[in-house]
Amino acid sequence: MRKTIFRRNVGGIDRAVRLALGVVMLPAGLFLLSRGYSHALTITIVGFAALATGIAGFCGLYIPLGISTVPKGVRETRSSASPQESRLRGRTAGDSSL
Repeated sequence: MRKTIFRRNVGGIDRAVRLALGVVMLPAGLFLLSRGYSHALTITIVGFAALATGIAGFCGLYIPLGISTVPKGVRETRSSASPQESRLRGRTAGDSSL
């Protein structure tokens, strides 16, 4: 049995907002960093973190706070395979018993 370490805890609108903020803040922070703006590094780091958590669908800060914005009933594990694909994955090409 495979144990899942990271469970998806960022979903829906939360994820979209993180992606949008990351797409705006990361390049803006890098631009301001090249201009010597004093808070540019903070903007860059926050932009990177927002983009990374939006892409991954996981936020480490949500764990100790017990927060999950993934709706109930939605599969929270990060797996790209459907249940049927998961069952078929272990079978060989010659196995015809489905």
